[in-house]
Formats: sequence, C-alpha cells, structure tokens
Amino acid sequence: MTYALVTDSACSLSHTLCNELGLAVLPLNYYVDEVEHPGFFKDRPVDLKGFYQSMRNGSSVRTSLPNPKETRETLVELLEQGKDLLYLGFSSALSGTYDSVHHICERLQEEYPQRRIVCVETIAASFGQGLLVKQAALMKRAGAKLDDVVSWIEDNRMKAAHWITVDDLRYVLGGGRLARTGALAANLLKLKPVMRIDENGAVDVVHKTRGRKKSLKGMADKLRETFDPSISDEVVVAHADCIEDAQAVKEMIEQEAGKPCSCHIEYLDPVIGAHGGPGSMAVFFFASSR
Repeated sequence: MTYALVTDSACSLSHTLCNELGLAVLPLNYYVDEVEHPGFFKDRPVDLKGFYQSMRNGSSVRTSLPNPKETRETLVELLEQGKDLLYLGFSSALSGTYDSVHHICERLQEEYPQRRIVCVETIAASFGQGLLVKQAALMKRAGAKLDDVVSWIEDNRMKAAHWITVDDLRYVLGGGRLARTGALAANLLKLKPVMRIDENGAVDVVHKTRGRKKSLKGMADKLRETFDPSISDEVVVAHADCIEDAQAVKEMIEQEAGKPCSCHIEYLDPVIGAHGGPGSMAVFFFASSR
C-alpha cells in the first residue's frame, strides 16, 4: 500500500526541497499587524527578510495553527488517491499543531477505515524537525515501508539536536516566555541565553553568557561535543536576518567540529522567528544525544 508523508511548515524545509521529496506540507500561519500570511507556499518562498524587517520596525507579530478546514482538505485529497498517511509533526510542547492535526486524523480514520493514518510527534522544531523529516522522506524514496519509517523516527528523534540563542530578550518577553524583569535585566547586563530543545520538546535554558560572541561560540561548542554524523553529516545554521553572525558560526563549526560535516546556512522561518525575534540564531544537527 502506498503512503503519503505529511508534515507541517514548522519543519522549515524549503518549498523546493519539499516538492523534490514529495512531502505534503500543512502551513502554520503568521500575522504581521493582524494581517494573515501562510507560513508555506508550494510554488515560492516566504518573504523572510521582509518579515524580520517588519519586527524591527515595531510591527506586532503572532502565529497560529494550521487552518483545520485546509488541513482536512489536504489530507482528504491524499486519502482519495488511495494513499495511507504518515504525519510527522511539530513538538506539542511548543505548539498545539500536533494535537490539532492528530484530532483531524482521528476523525478521518473513522471516515476512511480502509486507510491507515499514523501520526508521530517528532518532539522537535524547525530544522531539527526538518532533518528528521528529510531522512524519513529519503527512506520512503528508497522503498521503506510506513512502519519502518515510524520505527526509525521513534528510535532517532532524540538525536536531533537544537541549540539556540537570541539577541534581544524583549522579543522573548513579548511571546510570554520570560518574565519582564528578567528579560530587561538580562538585556542590561548583555546576557545571552544558550538554549536547547530538550527531551520533552520544550525550550530549556542551559546557560547564559556575557555577550553575543560567547553565545554564538557556545552553540558551536555544543556541536563539537556531541555531533554524530553516523545518520547524516548535515548541519544547519539558521538565522533570523543576521547573516554575518551565521557565517561566523558556520566557520567555527567547520574549523572545530572534529568530524567531516556538510554545513549550510538557512533563514529561520516566521513561526520560530516570531518568538525569538531578529538576531536569533540556531544550530541543528544529529548528535549522540540532545
């Protein structure tokens, strides 16, 4: 039985790569001054530079879950083609996306009892989720069965490492993820957090550094300590419109990784970037553990 691989736009993979891999993508949405924008297009990229410039200009931004009606329509179209479904979703500790899609899938399973509909939470976000989804798509292309892909994701999702820092904690404050006094004090002291996505899929502040350079180096150091290219040597350096810092981190990684790696730079997507703001940086790779 053929199956379709479905994910959501929190995976951050480009429309070109998603089309190449045959992925069905459910767009999360973002709002700039209450104007809605899809977080993914099948035929063109999202204007990420413009999004971060809007944040710098003081626009209010927020994000929302995939539209339930559009999600259902996308899934029904695949089911009507006679395909089973495997949905690989965004961490439920960070968003209600997985729970929302899972609920829709449960209803569709009742309507299409002859089809298999399987949902797996990646417990990951952004390119951490993307790295897992990409490997799943490559497995599917090579002929792997649905259950084999599910087993692989469940066995390896804790190896998808995410290391993150932000430049201005006021944006984190605006997202309600940090107390106001703590954010303002940290900005005054030029403290920069180095964070990870933990085993529960939530943001965990590992330590704080004094100054931007140390926080960037902190992410590169974490890669050097835990990088495991046995699954894939791909490393993604993602930035929220701070390309020079991204290039500096890429150079650090290539010089200090200690193992061959294929490192490339990408933009952080709006759904992630809205919570960290311009200047946010992240490094994603497969590791011995998170």
